[in-house]
This record gives sequence, C-alpha cells and structure tokens, in this order.
Amino acid sequence: MRKRLAAMVMAAVLAGSSMMGCAGSGNPASTAAGEPQETAPAAAGPDGSQEADPGVKSDVTYTLSFWHGATDDVRQQMYDHAISRFNKAYPNVTVEQTRLDSDAYKTKIKTVMGAGAADIPDVFMNWGGDVLKSYIEYGLVADITDLIAPYKDEYYDFEFGISTFDGRIYGMGIGIAPSVVFYNTEVFKDLNLDVPETWEELDTVCETLKQAGYVPFALGNKNKWPGLLEYTMLGVNLVGGGVQEMSKGLTDRTMSFDNEYFIEAGRRLADFSKKGYYPDGTNGIDHNAGGSRMLFYNEVAAMFIMTNGFLSNCVAEDAEFYEKVGTFPYPACNDSGEVGIVAGGNVFSISSQCEYPEMAADFLYYLTNADFSQDYIEAGNCFTGAKDVRIEDPLVQEQFDNLIKADWTQNFYDQQFVAELGEAFKDYTQALYGGTMTPEEVAAGLERVAVDCYGALK
Repeated sequence: MRKRLAAMVMAAVLAGSSMMGCAGSGNPASTAAGEPQETAPAAAGPDGSQEADPGVKSDVTYTLSFWHGATDDVRQQMYDHAISRFNKAYPNVTVEQTRLDSDAYKTKIKTVMGAGAADIPDVFMNWGGDVLKSYIEYGLVADITDLIAPYKDEYYDFEFGISTFDGRIYGMGIGIAPSVVFYNTEVFKDLNLDVPETWEELDTVCETLKQAGYVPFALGNKNKWPGLLEYTMLGVNLVGGGVQEMSKGLTDRTMSFDNEYFIEAGRRLADFSKKGYYPDGTNGIDHNAGGSRMLFYNEVAAMFIMTNGFLSNCVAEDAEFYEKVGTFPYPACNDSGEVGIVAGGNVFSISSQCEYPEMAADFLYYLTNADFSQDYIEAGNCFTGAKDVRIEDPLVQEQFDNLIKADWTQNFYDQQFVAELGEAFKDYTQALYGGTMTPEEVAAGLERVAVDCYGALK
C-alpha cells in the first residue's frame, strides 16, 4: 500500500487564474498544519546571524505589512508558522497581515497598484507573467536578485521561473503547480504499454487505448482552462529550449501568435480530437464538478492531464483509485528531445518603496524556505522550490522531480498574458476542440487580440 501523507487537503493557491494549479476542484476536508518545525537554529536568520538585516536595530520596533489571498485555515496557519519563525530572528518586528478571499484580493491589489507606490504593502502576493511584468515596468516592485543572494542556493531554479525578467528576480514562488499526465498504471500494464517519451509514442499509446475500449484522455473542457492546459503543454514542447524567448517575443511584439508553433499545436490537438482521443462532447463536460475526474476514476479514460492539485482531489474522492495512479511529463515534441513543464503559482514580491527591503527579503525566505515547504507538502501536496524537504508520498515526489528535471518551465497562458488575451486563449482553444475553428483561424484570432492588447508587430 502506497504511503500517503497524513494530511491531504486542497490548497487554493492560484487565486488569480483559471488554471487551478495546486488547488484541486474537489472538497477534501481541511486539516490544520502541524506545529512549526525548524531546520535552522532558533533566533538565527538565513545567514546565521541574530540580525540578518544590519539596518534593523534591536531596540526599535518595526512593522512589516503583508498582504495575501489565503483565507482558508490551513494556509493561514502555515503563514502564522512562518511569521513565528521569522520573529525568532526579528523579535522586534510586527508583521501586519491583510488577508482577503480571491476576488476581493485581486480587486484590492489592482486598486493600490493603480494608485501608486505609496499604498503598496511591503510584501504582497501576486502572479507571474504579464501581471507582475506590468508592475515591474511601472517601478512598483523591487528587484530582489541581490537581496536573496545569501540564500538563493537553498532553492531549485524553478523557484524563480515565473518571477524572472531579463535575468533579474522580482519575487519568490509559492504553491508551484507542475502539470503532468496522470495515467492508470494497471491499464497500461494490462495492455503492455510503456510510458511514451515522444509525440509519436503518445499517438501510438492513444490508439492502443482506443482500440481496447478506453477513452485515452479524460478531458472536461466546459470550463475552458483544462483544454488550454494541454494546448500550452503541447505548444511549449514544440518550441523546445526557445520557449522563454518566444514568450518574451509575443509580448514585446517581435513575434506573432500566428506562428508555426501555435498552428502546429492546434493541428495536433485537432488531429487527436478527430481520432476520438477525448470524450464525446468534451466541451460540455464540467471539470469543476468532477466530470473529467470521474471518467478517470471509473476507468472510462486511461490518462488525465492536470496539475498536481489532482492528487488531493483523488485522495478525497477515490482513495482506492489513488493506488493505481502514475505520472509522466508531457512527451517531447521537438527535435532536441527537450521536455519542459507548464507550471504556475503565486509569487511573493516586495514593494519598491519598502523602507527595509533586506528585512522584507528575509521574510520572503521564511515564507518559502524548506520549513514552510514542508508544511505545504504535508497540508496539500504543494511546494515551493526549496531544497531539503521530506516527501513521503511517491506521487508527490514524482511531481517535484518533474520540476527539477525539466529543461524549462512555462507559466500558464492565462497567467502569462494580460487578462483579455488569457480569456481569448480559452475561448479559441475550446473552439479548436469543438472543431468550429481551424488551427490557422485560432492562431490568427489570437494575434488579433494580441494587437489590441500589446500593439502591432515591430
């Protein structure tokens, strides 16, 4: 019997995105995180000193404002634990929390950002991609590259993937959610199927599953973002190692969305759809109601593309089936054989007007370090990029390994780009699965929206 974590709960981490990320869509029972644990000596900062920020005086009381969108008890307790650890290094600092639910937080942070830097909290939760980039361009977010240098080696590179622009770091990731292919190991064993490593092998696996009476992929695309997730995974794997340059070029307007990669990704998805590799009426199946997951649990479908939040869903909804689940990264689709991971999550950043940025950066450390990540794993299968964490569940370990081994990471498209373009991506992708638009029409439509959002090609 596979060992499972004692507490498997859903953590709603992607409050600003339709991509659910670490948060699943089920309703597992909430379980409070345990008491805070420490790997470092008490009352020591990341560099081992009593006062990690030399500008902070021990006889002065300070206040650090901290805004986030965690209203559930589990994550709130995790943040409280992080603050408790921080206060052992900074006993004279009061962290003032402002916690709001998802929609209220999005509205409030957008309002203060629009009003200017004066009202921005010292440390705040935001999202990667164009949302963060716009804040940076307006001079509202601090460059933390040098501030986090003393402890940067305690993290894997993917920790900074969605908050790095032009080689500079503007935030630290939390609740990082990799997207993978979950599969029924017993079905694969019965049919003598190996895990596919190339597009051609994936096509062969799908055809074998179909001939055996299975729907290859459980896809419920009524909510639009699940289909976009596969479109993103396929598109970035077609690009290969140039994916970061492409993402930058699309928004800098040196590259059109009407390009060979998006068109080819659309062609391959349309081909899979015509071959019957997705459920009939996939655009009418509600993912959030668990429709696509039920196809997987009931062994109607043999594979399921989703973020690691699915693990919490599965434990809560069908713990017995959990024992049959395996994972593999979306296969390589490029000549280089490189495999990337689509992964998103929240980012904690520091205001450019923060009076004590070194102290704030140390606070970021306590919000993302191995101790915090350990709490996160035990509470909901999510993690930061911190090293030296204990992962008891083999499936959770696989997700972590997928991120470590990935040749690159790409943010979710509905987070990567401005909201209008993100919604257009979902609408056009749904049309692609439904066969109402060709791949060429989808790519051309995306480019028209991009022109409205970012301007004409340079």
